[in-house]
Amino acid sequence: MKYQTSRSDCEQLSADLGSEHAKLVALAGQIDSEVSKIDRSWNGDDSVAFVNKWRSSQHQQVVAAAKFIEQLKTTLDQEIAQQKRTSK
Repeated sequence: MKYQTSRSDCEQLSADLGSEHAKLVALAGQIDSEVSKIDRSWNGDDSVAFVNKWRSSQHQQVVAAAKFIEQLKTTLDQEIAQQKRTSK
């Protein structure tokens, strides 16, 4: 079975991917800010573990997810451009 997707659907998906990328980048920044506040005000082993986990791995995971979405958008944009050139 072959599925067809319109160019406008692809362009909307590209816009959605761009929006979600921006949201993830902003979210990582917001969490960084909150973690810094926690680091200054919440003392104890739990806070140290929480802050260290965010800074050592979780932050990078969110950034990697954002980068992956950005790469998907770039690939989709290239495919859309190629289809436009082919359709002329």
